[in-house]
Amino acid sequence: MPDLTYKIPGESIIKKFKDMFDGTFAEVMAALLQPGENHIGEVGGNCNIISAEIIRPADTTQYATNDVIGINVAIVGITAHTNGNCKVEVAAAVLDTILLDQDFVTIAGVVGTTEANGNNIITKVDPTHFTIPVSFQHAWSSAGTIAKMAQMDIARVNGGSGYLNWLRLVTNNTTVTNATFDIYMYWNPITGILDNAQHTVLYANAGNGLYLGSITLAAGGTGSDSVRGDIPNLNLLFKCAAGSKRLYFRIVNTTATGYIPASAQKLSLTVGADLN
Repeated sequence: MPDLTYKIPGESIIKKFKDMFDGTFAEVMAALLQPGENHIGEVGGNCNIISAEIIRPADTTQYATNDVIGINVAIVGITAHTNGNCKVEVAAAVLDTILLDQDFVTIAGVVGTTEANGNNIITKVDPTHFTIPVSFQHAWSSAGTIAKMAQMDIARVNGGSGYLNWLRLVTNNTTVTNATFDIYMYWNPITGILDNAQHTVLYANAGNGLYLGSITLAAGGTGSDSVRGDIPNLNLLFKCAAGSKRLYFRIVNTTATGYIPASAQKLSLTVGADLN
């Protein structure tokens, strides 16, 4: 019986094959299954399943067709942080729930500290404050909103690529059983659209992402507390932006009669991918 615990020194897989031509079957298999080289089936190899969650604001109005399902958080103040950057304050303790440390967000409509308007990565300070890498220059006067898409770090390395195999959308409100949503994916970060605002298709984003498909949510059996839908067999190539492992997703209502979400409704987006 060959020794199946045989290990080949760390060399390229091509050299291993060359060296194994005269070896035993066990040696060849050991070379194929050597960890750390992204072979199919290895632990931590070239596949990933990951989820991102959106927790909507407390808004229960009816959504029109092509309205975005996203994040809409009001700004209540902006001051200078100790490092000189803008420190943004929100009314409720939403950091770690609706907004997460290192989220990519779009800030718009700020009066006074207009330098805070734009797209940036946030850094959590505490449950009601975060900073953005923008130098504070002008006193905050009023207003400002924060928009955010679902986003997840999925690639193995910065600028990594792969194939999306499948996608699942789940929400914890069973009254949206017949709601239908379009799902868009972007590998380059784009300007966010506020929750319950119209989804705009901009030519400037033509090379930044693609449409994944449409999902109609369906209920489970008696006692279920959620509805879900899937897009199987995607097999779509993606490549993350340079310096990033992240993908961004936009969820758009396409039900002709609209739908009425629950206050603080949660939507979980899960994808499965093969990674290069």
